[in-house]
Amino acid sequence: MNLKEPAGVEILLRLAKDADAVIEGFRPGMMERLGIGPEACKRANPALVYGRVTGWGQYFTRLFKSRTQAEWSRLLAGAGYDSVQIDQLRKIGVLT
Repeated sequence: MNLKEPAGVEILLRLAKDADAVIEGFRPGMMERLGIGPEACKRANPALVYGRVTGWGQYFTRLFKSRTQAEWSRLLAGAGYDSVQIDQLRKIGVLT
């Protein structure tokens, strides 16, 4: 289902009505932007357990944006990334 389409949102909310839990792993705020965050799902099913799982944590986005490109280059080099890998991250826009 395509959650960017109204039909996809409708399907997910219909599924949430009978579900015990919804677990999502999108970046922070994405489900709310799609209209299927915890509040919308809880309206469909007040007993629903809504869980968020992410490898970066809910606050990583703010942390990531607060660093300069030079800081990230040093951190990534310290973590074992070589200069080619760091340049690839720059090219795809991860390091701006």
